[in-house]
Amino acid sequence: MTDLIAIPPACLYNRDIPIEHFYTKENKNLGDSINRLTWVASLRPQIINVVSCKNEKVRYEELQIINLRISRPDDLYRICRTIYKTIKYPCLLVIDCENKFMLGTCPFIPGKTDYDNNVLKTLYFSHWIYPDRLSANARVFLDTVNQVLENGGDLSAVYKALCDAVMNFRLSGLTKTHVSKLLYDLTGKKTMAHLLDHCTPYKQYSPKNSSKKAKYEDHKLSNCYVWRYDTEEVWYTFNTHESIRRIIEGRRYSDINDLIYRIDLKIF
Repeated sequence: MTDLIAIPPACLYNRDIPIEHFYTKENKNLGDSINRLTWVASLRPQIINVVSCKNEKVRYEELQIINLRISRPDDLYRICRTIYKTIKYPCLLVIDCENKFMLGTCPFIPGKTDYDNNVLKTLYFSHWIYPDRLSANARVFLDTVNQVLENGGDLSAVYKALCDAVMNFRLSGLTKTHVSKLLYDLTGKKTMAHLLDHCTPYKQYSPKNSSKKAKYEDHKLSNCYVWRYDTEEVWYTFNTHESIRRIIEGRRYSDINDLIYRIDLKIF
């Protein structure tokens, strides 16, 4: 999957990382969901045209690109948080799962005394991307990411641009009920929900209250959640079904957002 990322050849490492390096008392079973972890590349000032940035607010001396291959996305947040906390450098995660991948970033505040005390900010995840059928939105996203990596410059600005790109293409989804309604509108059938069997829905937890902290801090979340299906994955699933793809082409839906908007508002 990293073939779609414009990594400067001089920066390539491609070395496997022992999963045991990330074990903690709380994450003894971390390896159950990880198939492989590879240190793909390191973008450093000594190698290419990037400039390190180090001050009280930022400590970005190099940028790591890590390939994480998982068997299931159930523990994705916990796995990625552990990796970000352990690596201690700005990191672009390329997360593979079966025939798709996503990108992840996580800015941090440097620890006052050492790298072990780095304070992670929000973890960002992109939509799922299918290399065998890239959507128009996925192409734009990957072009943006590759342009950032090719341009180089101040590493703080580079990583912020990567975070912004992921945020603009961030993981977001629909409930199964909503997807079923879209399918019914497209096919006139109520028995098409089985198409979602190969998707990987994620849990969206509700905050305990309306405060800003409740939206971003784990311990502020309630135990209530809903399963959501990533919109790009729904678009891929629809387009791999021949009869649904023909309907999409006939109605000239440009992407999943156009499809949702026009069906929900009954615009044809």
